[in-house]
Amino acid sequence: MKHTSRWQWGLFLLLQLLNLYQIVTHAMWRDELQTWSMVLESNNLTELFHNMRYDGFPPLWHLSLWVLSFISLSPLTMQLFHFACSLMSQSLVMIRAPFSANMRLIIVSGYYISFEYCIISRAYVLGVLLLFLYCAFKDWLMEHPFFKGCIFGLLANTSVYGAIISLALVVDGLWSAFNRRNEIAHTKHSLSVEVWRFMASYSSFFIVAVVFMIPPDDVRFAQGWNLFPSFSELFFLLIRNLLFITPIPIQKIDFWNSLAVIDAGIWLSVPVSLGILFAIWYALKTTPRYLGLFFIGFTGIWAFTAMRYLGYLRHVGSAMILFIVCIWLSAVSNEKKQVAVKWSTQIAIWSILIPNFIACWMASFYILKYDFSGSREMAQIIQDSGKNSYPIVADIDYAASSVAGYLGKPLYYVSNHKKETFIRWNSDRDDSGNPLEALRFAGDLAVTNNGQALLLLNYPIESIYARLIAKTREAIVANEVFYLYEYIQIKPDKQMR
Repeated sequence: MKHTSRWQWGLFLLLQLLNLYQIVTHAMWRDELQTWSMVLESNNLTELFHNMRYDGFPPLWHLSLWVLSFISLSPLTMQLFHFACSLMSQSLVMIRAPFSANMRLIIVSGYYISFEYCIISRAYVLGVLLLFLYCAFKDWLMEHPFFKGCIFGLLANTSVYGAIISLALVVDGLWSAFNRRNEIAHTKHSLSVEVWRFMASYSSFFIVAVVFMIPPDDVRFAQGWNLFPSFSELFFLLIRNLLFITPIPIQKIDFWNSLAVIDAGIWLSVPVSLGILFAIWYALKTTPRYLGLFFIGFTGIWAFTAMRYLGYLRHVGSAMILFIVCIWLSAVSNEKKQVAVKWSTQIAIWSILIPNFIACWMASFYILKYDFSGSREMAQIIQDSGKNSYPIVADIDYAASSVAGYLGKPLYYVSNHKKETFIRWNSDRDDSGNPLEALRFAGDLAVTNNGQALLLLNYPIESIYARLIAKTREAIVANEVFYLYEYIQIKPDKQMR
């Protein structure tokens, strides 16, 4: 690894201070608070596992937060833990990655590492940390196959995308072991023991991940498999997933999950995606092993998006992390073999890293200027209104659940007429917003609460039964701009007039 100067370490420190500021001022959206609310409502692990059954996630993130919930009930605890994981990941890059100091700085300043998997508190940060731990200590892990299997198994327990990448790494590891069979100093038995230890530890964790990712029969989210996608679907998703590797967003408030290249049309999307594909091939062509590793993992993610769940930047972005892993391992391999890396290979890598750097700072501009979600502001409005004790009817439920997370109290969801905080994605609920049903539900609750009830909506309504109290500011997540109404109980004589 090349020398890192004091000013480069200074820039890294400034980046972390900025990341910390952004994460503590970040208004979390529903997916972040979904897990935290779930953890707080789980008195033991049995309840936690029961509550998370509809989310389709392995348990590692939930277990981590469950332990943290014994320290503090504030959602800031989750955010600080997430920042700590991100900081460790980025520090591993700065300390251990075999790149120039400038390249290491650009990597840690990229969109996924310093925004998507840093500011937004989700399980994916654990996958980044485990992948970079593997890269940083690969030589030691090669000599300790049991622990290597544990790392890959834990990776599978971060998300379905972590599981896909872990399978790609297992294929790579088994192929490498097969090719090294003549290098092992002892007997053929020692190779089988090495492989057995590795697979035993990995399989134990992987089975747990699979069990938790299998949803119940009554799940109503990402249902079914499309086992035979059409050619046009596969082609579109291939282009889209490649473009996610260099995620330049559209310049607008709700920039999140947008891609400027796709918005420009197919005439630009196709050549740019082909350029990304060429850059990846050129960056890794000196090490066919890691070129193969990338394409195995990328193909797995591509197949999953085509057959099961389309996904967004935060999902498919795991392919960008896999690319960083592959160039890291490739660089180490080239150093060991004393292979000179051409300047053109460096250009290919930079052509992937620079758009990520630009995208990160575009995202930071918007998140510093606007709230990510109106959830925190609305929770504060409700608390300051003096009406926090009123029953609150919420619609649409998945958007309003973020407010429930900040309030730390359940809401009455129109979707299933139940009092809940986090969302259970089952057949009991209905996604669609229903203002008439929201008013009827509020009226029913007002009858038993001295005529008092609030309506929390993510859409405006006009009704003699509802008086607008407040509306949150514009937000990056457009459907988490909230309206708070007080229910007006009309007396019979007033209705006659």
